[in-house]
Order: sequence, then structure tokens, then C-alpha cells
Amino acid sequence: MNRASNTQLILIEGLPGSGKSSLGQSIATLLQQHRLPATCISELDTNHPVTGKPLRQSASRPDFADRCIESWTNFATNQNSESITVLEGCFFQNTVRFLIEHEHPDSHLQRYFNSSEAVLAELAPLHIYLSHPNKRDYLRTHLARRKGRETVARIARYTESTPWAVRRSFEGTDALLALYSAYGARCDQLIAGSVYPTLFLDPIQHSQPAVLQRAKRWLLEAEPID
Repeated sequence: MNRASNTQLILIEGLPGSGKSSLGQSIATLLQQHRLPATCISELDTNHPVTGKPLRQSASRPDFADRCIESWTNFATNQNSESITVLEGCFFQNTVRFLIEHEHPDSHLQRYFNSSEAVLAELAPLHIYLSHPNKRDYLRTHLARRKGRETVARIARYTESTPWAVRRSFEGTDALLALYSAYGARCDQLIAGSVYPTLFLDPIQHSQPAVLQRAKRWLLEAEPID
């Protein structure tokens, strides 16, 4: 029995430009090729089953963490038991990041993580986590190369407008580097305490084909990789 045959949910997370979207689509295609029904849902999907626009627009509300937990609860209740859903960038990116951006108490963030893991447990989730040890170095040297300068400028403009950056007087690229470094470090802490099986991959150390190959081995081979 391999890991993919025993799960209904694969969660892919990582910093911007780490390859979450392309990896998610590739994994869904790979599973389909192995006769495992699978669907990848992008974090930008307008009808996202978890982090849709109404949830994202409520990020400043005091009960945002609870709303996120409720959304995952509804997702787990309605999940098709005959299919595998691959979700990229929503377990952390559009939840934990928003909790940090809007300066919710860290206790809310931890409650979101613990409670959401608990409600999803029946789906036997798997994590694939794309991370580099030096977040600031990754963002400074690789984000523009992977996403393009215009996209980086857009992210920087958004980042400097967040309550987290405004309170600390960060602007432009400095805001992007500071916020996403803090976000990435907090995600590292959370994933280290996860109860789900997790594959850790470095998007700088490994090329995109190598990342997919390692994910394929981890998901479809009976024996875990080192």
C-alpha cells in the first residue's frame, strides 16, 4: 500500500514562487495516470471550497481563525471519499499568512492549525512542504527569477499595505522580505509539529523535475524515501 492510495487530501505549501501550483497540477496528473481519481484546486480558484473570496475578505475580523476552522470542517464533511483532492497554498498561504498580516494573536494561529488538522484527520492528509532554510535569501535571489519583477513589485505593494508592515514601518521590498520571512519561519514551526506525514523539499536545492520525482516516489512507492 502506498501513501497516495490511503489519502483523500494532499496539501502543498511553500513561499511564493516555490512551485506549489505547478507541482499540484503535476501530482494530480500523475495520480490520474496511476488510476487514482484526483483533482488539483488552485489557491486562486474563484470557487475555492475552503479559502474562497468571502473567507479571504474576512481576514481582519476577530473571528477569522474560527471561520477558517469552520471552512475546513465543511470541506471535510463534503469531501468525495472516492477522490483525492490536491490543494496548494490554502492550509498556510491564505490562512496563516492572513492571520499574521492582520496581527491576530498567535494563540488564534495555533488554534487554527491544531483544530484544522483535527477536523481533517479523517481524510488521512499528506503534506508536501517546499521550503528553504534561509527565507530572506530565497526571496531576495529567487523570487524575481521565478515570478518576474512585475509580480514581485505587485506583491511588495500589497505587503507594505498590511497592518503587520504598516505597524513596523516597512515599505516596498523591505516589507515583502520581512513579512514573508516571518511567515515562512512560523510555517516551519507549525509543520514541525504536524501530525500528518510530511515530505520536505527545498525548491532551490532541487529542480522542478527533481521535486516532482521525489514527490512521485514518496506518494507512490511503498517504502518511504530518506
